[in-house]
Amino acid sequence: MTPRGIRDNNPGNIRHGATPWVGELPSPDGGFCVFTESVYGLRAIARVLANYQRYDYCRTVSDFIRRWAPPSENDTDAYILAVCHRIGLVPDGRLDVTNEGQMVAMIKAIVLHENGVQPYSDSLIEQAVSMAKEAA
Repeated sequence: MTPRGIRDNNPGNIRHGATPWVGELPSPDGGFCVFTESVYGLRAIARVLANYQRYDYCRTVSDFIRRWAPPSENDTDAYILAVCHRIGLVPDGRLDVTNEGQMVAMIKAIVLHENGVQPYSDSLIEQAVSMAKEAA
């Protein structure tokens, strides 16, 4: 069966919030966002990561993932190690999501960890990152 995040075009499994996202549809259960197209879900991941760096001062892989997947809901240490393995950094390695290559790598690692698959092309993720930058 296709994972919920992929089915709902929300590959980061972003929870529904007070402010609707671009491309967001009403959520059937009010829990997780549902997007009209996957590019909007990928864009939302990029926007969240950029905001983590800008406003929450996330600078390392550990910083980002601890904010993305808090230990109260996840095996955060395992998540950090999985992301590090995919992007080639150590947990305390500096990550700059204003660097498009690092942003794309981080999004791909998050999508894979959240869904068990990463079905999106680099070009689609790059498009989503570009869309996220335009909105900043």
